[in-house]
Amino acid sequence: MLHFLIWLAWLFLVYIHPKEYCLPSHRPQRLLGPCTLISQRLGSVFFLSLSLLIAKLLFDELRPDHHQRVVKLLNHLSYIEDLPASFLSSVSQDLMAESWNHCYRCVGIYNDEIICYGVALFELKARGGRCCHIEDIVVDPSYQRLGVGRQLIKHLVQIAESFSCYKVQLVTGPNTIPFYESCGFAVNGVEMRLLNSKYNSTQLAQPLSA
Repeated sequence: MLHFLIWLAWLFLVYIHPKEYCLPSHRPQRLLGPCTLISQRLGSVFFLSLSLLIAKLLFDELRPDHHQRVVKLLNHLSYIEDLPASFLSSVSQDLMAESWNHCYRCVGIYNDEIICYGVALFELKARGGRCCHIEDIVVDPSYQRLGVGRQLIKHLVQIAESFSCYKVQLVTGPNTIPFYESCGFAVNGVEMRLLNSKYNSTQLAQPLSA
């Protein structure tokens, strides 16, 4: 219901614009007031709804019962065909066994539903110091452009700061550069990648215990 109200408010703010619909040249004052008032009221509802969503968004460490939902979310980043339940169970065990000192997997929960996911990897440098690599940032499409992703990044950066990381870095595509810049990141360098062509997507995700 909250998400529907946010969408409705956004729809009115975009399509009921005083300059286009409320300013007939022969009577500029009569219609400007009501339409401006409507826009202001809808704007208040919109930002109030956003505030309620963000206030109820909770972050937690990945647990075994979260895993299947997270796998579905990650398919919005890169799709992998349905994986066998036994395979996912093995992967889940490996994830839970990995030390928190090296990796933090975070889920964002709203109204008992996982709506976002992200990972912070911690690297201890040979000359001292620790840096953080952020990966697998994904938000349920139904909750995108509502500030959820920004809150997720903020939370992961705070975790990195608690580990005294001297820098936080990530890899992203051209379309999401503006988003990460708005979160305080700056473009630095060029990504280089080498994929192992001998393995398919399932084998790349082979559990460590296999």
